[in-house]
Amino acid sequence: MERYGLIKTLLKFIDTNKIKYGIGIFIAILIYGEIGSIYIMKLSPMEALYFTGITLTTVGYGDIILTTILQRIFAVTLAFAGIAIIAYVFGVIFSVITEGMEKARSGVKMKKRISHLKDHYILCGYGRVGKVVLDELKKRNQQVLIIEKNKEIIDRLNEENEDENIITMCDDATDTNLLKRIGLEKSNGMLVCTGSDVNNLFIVLTTREIAPELWIVSRASYSENIKRLKNAGSNKVVSPESSGGSDIYYAAMSPKSIKITCKHSVEEISNEMKIVMNNNCNLEDIEYHFPGIKEPLIRKIGSIQNGDYAKFNNILEKNEIAKKSIKNLYKSVGGIHSHHMTGKTFKDIDNAMKKLSDENIILGIDLSDDEILKLTKNQAQEIFD
Repeated sequence: MERYGLIKTLLKFIDTNKIKYGIGIFIAILIYGEIGSIYIMKLSPMEALYFTGITLTTVGYGDIILTTILQRIFAVTLAFAGIAIIAYVFGVIFSVITEGMEKARSGVKMKKRISHLKDHYILCGYGRVGKVVLDELKKRNQQVLIIEKNKEIIDRLNEENEDENIITMCDDATDTNLLKRIGLEKSNGMLVCTGSDVNNLFIVLTTREIAPELWIVSRASYSENIKRLKNAGSNKVVSPESSGGSDIYYAAMSPKSIKITCKHSVEEISNEMKIVMNNNCNLEDIEYHFPGIKEPLIRKIGSIQNGDYAKFNNILEKNEIAKKSIKNLYKSVGGIHSHHMTGKTFKDIDNAMKKLSDENIILGIDLSDDEILKLTKNQAQEIFD
């Protein structure tokens, strides 16, 4: 039973059409030899089959004598055809079986890699939008499983990509069986970015059925389909008509994103960045809160990398104008500002929060605009003084 199971698995990866084509050519040569032997060699059907066999295999026992030029020409063409075709047929069969075995081994390796994935993101579709989303995920060192049915795109991506956190699958994300095999329940979320709203809708519906609690962000090529995708089960729907692929990333990070309101001096900025980075987290933006003004001044900073805090210190040390400007800004807001902090896991976020709290940097978590406004008003008198 185990042997039959192995054969069945291997046949799934073998291109049987190539084998059928090769066998078809071989049969055609046999028919050519049989008919030629009967009409040119004047042999009986059984003798014709015998003569065709020994000529194709170039055995040539010599018990059938060639007496005419036509017979000799026929025998030579049959022998050459036999050598060429048999070599071709068996070469094709061997290469197809070898390719099938390699694909089967690759499939087993892929299945094993996927089974070990945890806290990863699943990206369905790697087009223009998908590429932007992947770039954002790579900047934050996130694990990503990419599903794209276009083989040329996958081959090109594999050639360009050397990141071990990126796994690619050349497959159709609308395949229900595939979605059941890729560890939906262990992932951080799914980002559906194919160029077809119909496919996106089907993927969302199927995924929501398999993993009811999974965070799903979907692209909508047309704004009129946003409501349909939400009704299908998308937690967030982003339309490139009004926003870009980076917004899909930020939407995907929503479950693992918190807003922290901090207070510290300019000299402590690098320490804050260091704590965040060392705990696999990232600060996505800065909101500067001016006393008495409800709307903050927002500055997008994107992803920060290890060592960026050292670069920041170097800039301030070498550029007196920049140093003076940021000190004036911090004085204007009393050192109070907020960040949206994202992390790979909730544990990473908790660790970063604990370290920041130990340094007395955090004033509050997920504070409302009114709560922050009340907080900043206490700084107004100090600033004016």
